[in-house]
Amino acid sequence: MLAPVFSSQSVLDELSQQKTLYYMGMATCPIYGSSGSKLKERFVLFQKGIFFFETANSSESYEESFLILEGECEFVELDGSNQPINVRNLESLENSSNLYISPKSNSAFLLIIKSEAVLFFHAAYSSFSSKVKRVQDVNSIIQFDFRNFLKQSLNESIARESDKVFRRINYSEVVSRNDLTRLKEHLNTGSLDRARICVHKDNESLLQEMFIAFDQSNFVTPAYHPDKDESLMVLEGSTEIVLFDEFGNEESRVQLEPWGNLAKKPSFLRLRKGVIHTLLVRSDYALLKETTSGPFRGTSTVIPNWAQSVVKGDLNKVNFAEGED
Repeated sequence: MLAPVFSSQSVLDELSQQKTLYYMGMATCPIYGSSGSKLKERFVLFQKGIFFFETANSSESYEESFLILEGECEFVELDGSNQPINVRNLESLENSSNLYISPKSNSAFLLIIKSEAVLFFHAAYSSFSSKVKRVQDVNSIIQFDFRNFLKQSLNESIARESDKVFRRINYSEVVSRNDLTRLKEHLNTGSLDRARICVHKDNESLLQEMFIAFDQSNFVTPAYHPDKDESLMVLEGSTEIVLFDEFGNEESRVQLEPWGNLAKKPSFLRLRKGVIHTLLVRSDYALLKETTSGPFRGTSTVIPNWAQSVVKGDLNKVNFAEGED
């Protein structure tokens, strides 16, 4: 399969059948990409309780992130002595709270599941190296009243790089629903066809992640990534991903709807390296999370010769192969 797809219903069906949900309180649904791909992704379901992530990877290059899709939890980042240094409340997209977090490399942390269950989209570079165990109470890990921690506003954590690009300036920070709302407002007031928040630190980051807002007028030239996979998850709006062969013949189209909306329709797609694709926005506006591996280079994206002159209206054609209509 060129592009594995997942709907919220298919993910929950898969996770609910796993035995680990009952004796460990968690279950995982891995997302398989190209052979040797450094981009690791999975869906993880946690039942109500407290989970301790003890990072086993000592490499400075280890990076990971969590996007909460359903439920509510507290994310408690710990120092080397297992004392809390950062506390964030995470809630699913329909709320105005934080929905994404990228912890500091090699830091241990606690997940305190406040709802009956929490579903995460979990991404990492190279491997999922944290050891996870369920604990009876917070005091078995830390001796501290972390609930008294002051929670910083994210308003000062997003900086503008250009008309279309914003970047998170506090690494190991969160992205909230309010930030995504402001991104949409910026798209409208700036008369832009797209705008994004880059949540990775810089072009050298090994895990490259962006929240991208698209206007319906947006056009993405068909292209491919020769040496890395990427994934797309629709959070708002309706999109269509068109896949081509190397000659410009259309191979398939995948309609992506928002996560949790029309649950049986796909919301997530994993594009393997070398797959030529474009994106069409079928609603007035669409919001996506894009994930790929780094570092970013100018050669990371290649436009085929046949796609150089393609415009949006041409995508109604079946193919662009030479000599065919």
